[in-house]
Amino acid sequence: GGSEVTVSKSKINANRQIASALRDFLCENFPKCFFKKGESKKPLKIGIHRDIAKIFPEILPRHLNLVFNDYTNGPTYLRSIVTGSYRIDLDGNPATIIEQQHEDYAAKKLRRMRPRIPRPVQEAGASA
Repeated sequence: GGSEVTVSKSKINANRQIASALRDFLCENFPKCFFKKGESKKPLKIGIHRDIAKIFPEILPRHLNLVFNDYTNGPTYLRSIVTGSYRIDLDGNPATIIEQQHEDYAAKKLRRMRPRIPRPVQEAGASA
């Protein structure tokens, strides 16, 4: 049993390192499109991963997926999805307009993220 847990934890850490390094690479190569953790973000053109794959075919698709899962599922990115604003291409130029359904989806994901308030823990033997 315990070895499977160790393997999956080390795989998660390896994936995080890959995603972090590749994100830095994308920020350096596409500074008007990708932004570092904590910086405000702009919505990305749908299918932008295919544009990156054409320019850098050596990047594995699963590694791009790791980056995009992290980049597009964070609260800073999700808050940028506003109906009527633009998604951007790799050069930071407007590509497509965000539709209401996309904003609704982002808002739903944000609501699920809200931190849950922990219930007070009652000590054993304490009466309420």
